[in-house]
Amino acid sequence: MAKRKSQVIWLGFAHVKSMGLGKKVGNLEGAQTYIATRADSAEEFKHKVIAIFRQNKFQLIALDAIENEFDVPKDESDPIAAEKIELFKRLTKGNFFAWGNFYPYGEKEQ
Repeated sequence: MAKRKSQVIWLGFAHVKSMGLGKKVGNLEGAQTYIATRADSAEEFKHKVIAIFRQNKFQLIALDAIENEFDVPKDESDPIAAEKIELFKRLTKGNFFAWGNFYPYGEKEQ
């Protein structure tokens, strides 16, 4: 059996709301976070992200700024790039997905 080629790491900026009773994330409009996982395409990435958030009791409102690991600058002095790089590192340790800090909706620039 042929060994499957490693998938590319994809990353996006997600707007989510909690689906659980008594569970609140962010503000009334929800929260935003970076999320990364491996996928063969941007379309597959979107489907995986929807499933990941649903399994964790979040509703995905929007997924923006989709890019792959080759698009992200490797400059850890830039706080946005550093947060993305940290997600990549977590995936290389065997995690299926990684998300960053949750920011109240509208307070974090992409």
